[in-house]
Amino acid sequence: MVKYKVYPTLLDEFQRFQKGIITLENMLNRINRVRDFSDDQLAKMNKGTRFEKVVLGEPNEEFDPQAIQEVQSLLPAQFQAQYLVKSTIGEVQLYGFADVVGERRVIDIKTTQVFSEERYKEGFQNLYLYMLRDLGCETMEYVVYDFHEVRHLVYRMEDLDLDRYFQGIKDFTRFLEEHRSDITDHRIFLTPANTGLNLFD
Repeated sequence: MVKYKVYPTLLDEFQRFQKGIITLENMLNRINRVRDFSDDQLAKMNKGTRFEKVVLGEPNEEFDPQAIQEVQSLLPAQFQAQYLVKSTIGEVQLYGFADVVGERRVIDIKTTQVFSEERYKEGFQNLYLYMLRDLGCETMEYVVYDFHEVRHLVYRMEDLDLDRYFQGIKDFTRFLEEHRSDITDHRIFLTPANTGLNLFD
C-alpha cells in the first residue's frame, strides 16, 4: 500500500540530516515547506533556475554564452524537457521532473558555487535512471556549471547502490511516522482524501 508522496530533493535533505549537516528543525521545515534560508541563498537558487531555462531555450541576457553553448552541446539532439518521472518504491510514490530525457539518457542541469562529485554520486535523483529503465534509459547524467567550468558526470545502473537508496527511503518513512505530529503540510501523506499526484500544490 502506498502511503507517502516524496520527491528526491527531500530524500537528499534527509540524508544531510542523518549526517548531521542540518538540524531536526531544518528537516521538518523542508517537509513543511517552511523557508528557513537567507535571501542570498534564495537568490542563488533562482539564478540556477534561470540558467537551466536559458540552456533549454529562453533568451540569455545574464550568463556566459560560451558556457551555455558548452552545456547545450552535452545534451541529446532530441529530448523532452521537464519530463515527469514517477514510480512506486515500497510504500512511497516517488516523483519529480527530469530536466532532460532523450536518446536513452536522463540529464539534470545544475549550478553550484562549490563543486563536489560526491553530492551527485549519492543523490537520490539518480533513482530517475532506475525509474525510467523500462523506457530504455541507460545513463543518469549531471551537467554542472560552477560559473567557471562545466563538468559532465555520467552514471550507469551498475554504479548505483540501489539497496542504499531503498534503505534511505524506508528510513525516511520511519522518520515521518515518528514525527507525524510535527508535520503540518500533510500532502506528504497519501490518504483516501489525498491520493492524487498534484505536483503544483
